[in-house]
Amino acid sequence: MKENLSILKPDLRKKWRFEGDAKLEKVTYLNVDANVDLDADIGLGATQFSELSRLADKQKQARYVVISCNNLEQGYMAVTYLAQRFNEQAGYGSDYEENKWYANSSSSERIEIEDIANNPWYIPVIKYDELNRRFSDDDSFFSMDSGGFGIAPMRVQTDPVNEKPYWADCGQYSICIVIDDSCYFGNQTIEGLDFFDGNDRIYIIHIDNLLGIENKAFDDNSYGNIGAWHTNSLRATINIMVLNLAADEAEIRFTNAAKKKYCRLLLQGIFDKLNIGTQKSFSYNRLVNMIVSMPNTDNVCQLTEMIVNYAIKDKDERRRIELSNNDFKFMDRFNRAFADKSKSNRASKKDARKLMEEQLIGMDKVKQEVRDIIDVMKHNRMRQAAGIKGGTYHNVHMMLGAPGTAKTTMAQFMGQIMMEENLLPDNRFTKINGAELKGKYVGHSAPNTRELFEENDIIVIDEAYSIVGDNGEKDIFSSEAIAQLVIELEEHSMDKLVIFAGYGGKDVSEKDDKMSNFLNANPGIKSRITSTIYFDSYSPSEMVQIFFRIAENQKYNVDSKVQEMLLKYFKHRCAAKNFGNGREARSLLEMATTYTARRVLSDDIKKLSKEDLQTMTYEDVKNAIEKRMEEESSKASGWQGGFRG
Repeated sequence: MKENLSILKPDLRKKWRFEGDAKLEKVTYLNVDANVDLDADIGLGATQFSELSRLADKQKQARYVVISCNNLEQGYMAVTYLAQRFNEQAGYGSDYEENKWYANSSSSERIEIEDIANNPWYIPVIKYDELNRRFSDDDSFFSMDSGGFGIAPMRVQTDPVNEKPYWADCGQYSICIVIDDSCYFGNQTIEGLDFFDGNDRIYIIHIDNLLGIENKAFDDNSYGNIGAWHTNSLRATINIMVLNLAADEAEIRFTNAAKKKYCRLLLQGIFDKLNIGTQKSFSYNRLVNMIVSMPNTDNVCQLTEMIVNYAIKDKDERRRIELSNNDFKFMDRFNRAFADKSKSNRASKKDARKLMEEQLIGMDKVKQEVRDIIDVMKHNRMRQAAGIKGGTYHNVHMMLGAPGTAKTTMAQFMGQIMMEENLLPDNRFTKINGAELKGKYVGHSAPNTRELFEENDIIVIDEAYSIVGDNGEKDIFSSEAIAQLVIELEEHSMDKLVIFAGYGGKDVSEKDDKMSNFLNANPGIKSRITSTIYFDSYSPSEMVQIFFRIAENQKYNVDSKVQEMLLKYFKHRCAAKNFGNGREARSLLEMATTYTARRVLSDDIKKLSKEDLQTMTYEDVKNAIEKRMEEESSKASGWQGGFRG
């Protein structure tokens, strides 16, 4: 079974054509590997090339193939895949191997034109601006005075270095032409294509910088809009060319999500190619995220290979290399530089500490505990930097409280603050139910748990007791998940934020305290939890503040006269057994917007102002409360009074 990608990066060669000892011109060609396997690579995860399989399997093949892609590296790879398949179908095989081996030799920087012209596994690469310099659009003949090198309905202009380019003699097999949005097409045509009428196939790589970018907005008066206009103009020219030439076209959409998945495949393939092993605790995902976060990562294959080579440059080559994430610590330095630059660009924005203080109502005790935890981590980092040993700290905590008390929101703020203060490498967040750690079959729970830690920096495990039964009983699935969870908590005690969250607290009876039962049955987990933070339910006055805060965030101006009515309502709700805390404030606001919309749309919408669309009246909120009370009618026997007047 194939485990690694056929192509780790496109094999683009650049050599010199000589005349005696004089260099005449640089020859650029793509070396196509006969062992490339397009379908296998797509199956492994190179899904950005899925459209190529459709083109390669067509019964009627087009001579012209247009590859529209984000970047040149992916375009070269697409041509390599297609050329291998087409050459295989054409029967171009071992007859060319000897010639190919000679030209492949890295011992010489020179190449003879015959080596390329007579071999279908070499594809000359021509930039469009080079074609444009050679051909004019005002003559329908080929100028013999300029060193005519064939018959074609175009005109060749004199080149001061070499009047006859190397690709002029490559008129039998394949040619690759590269077009990007720097090219200018004054007459909306691509000149010079007719010259290659004798070639079996012409690949045209079209670099579309907007491909795969969704909802791209441009200011009508901005310079950026000029770039967008030019890109769209080029796209229009490509469309006409595709129709005129009856060309096949494939799009290579290399989105960020696809790039991350592909980058991991690249790492695994490069490790295998170089006979490099990885330690058991090695995390691909963290390294992948750092690689794709670097600017100018269009050439992700080349960049990934350079990063691996840098990581092993000081290793003893006489022994098999076993890499750990510490071998890629130099990437942290790069990412800090990007983060610092990004932070300076966001100087006007508030940091997570300030947002936590401003956006979370009340919770003074909880906020102080969070600040204390962060300060302890900073203190330990300072001690380590000073060479003081000891003082390890497990960044594993428990948050207990009723539903809707902002446990998850606090966990997100906590992780964001840690990232901003360089206590966490990133702020990738996930929240899962404990039962989700259990696999679907034997042997699945451990890798499922390990992947959770590889892919995230802030991990909230809600209702952790659901990993096991109500009384703490374990089955084979939960035992496997818990065993792996203990390993991950130990290995990532410093570089992750792990929070066990759930219903519990000082007011919960011992019988109903499932979290305590879970921890008592799992001493390996319990011993790694550093602190427990209790979240109290909100008071009626805090609920009113939360209602107004959510309304403000959603750009609603609520009539201030509703405060007394809201306070009366939330006093009733806070006393209920099914009180949902902050969620009820959001739910009530959402109900009020229903009545706001009904009221606004009953008027003449042509006369509505922005202020009208942002106003929530006393009646809107009153109607929402009465609706909620109707829904609760079976439990509302303690409710007295109405909201009118």
